[in-house]
Amino acid sequence: MENYRKITIGVMGSWSATDKENKNAETLGKLIANKGWVTLSGGEPGGVMQAVSKGAKEADGWVVGILPQTSDKPYSEYLDVAIFTNASAGRNYFNILSSDVVIIASKLSAGTLMEATTALRLKKPIVVLNNNKKDQELLKDRGKKLVSIAKSPEDVIRLCEKFLEK
Repeated sequence: MENYRKITIGVMGSWSATDKENKNAETLGKLIANKGWVTLSGGEPGGVMQAVSKGAKEADGWVVGILPQTSDKPYSEYLDVAIFTNASAGRNYFNILSSDVVIIASKLSAGTLMEATTALRLKKPIVVLNNNKKDQELLKDRGKKLVSIAKSPEDVIRLCEKFLEK
């Protein structure tokens, strides 16, 4: 039996993302779904996690959320698969481990920074879509060739394709 696995794109970002970051995340979800890739996020019902899940689901994509809590707590209604870890921030490790490419889709909150540094430790490619130059410089300085900076959601997809070719 042949082992088949779909490409999984992890979209990480803050619960308190800006309107622009959430709009970009929703567009990203649609674009990821249109490529036939799986969208993975933290699965919570707010911020980038909710926006990317909504976009992917509206484009008939497959949406996975790896959640920090148990199933009795709120989570995004757009998830196809909700994985309840009860591991608090420890779930960030599983988010990154399960992603072929990691997208940082908002400013670096504590959780998003943890996800970004975990991606660097695991040598996962990162595409950054935020306008914070300090965030970009920090990640680019630490990750060198593993980190690319995108200007738009469409640019994110192009950069993901480039990483996936390698």
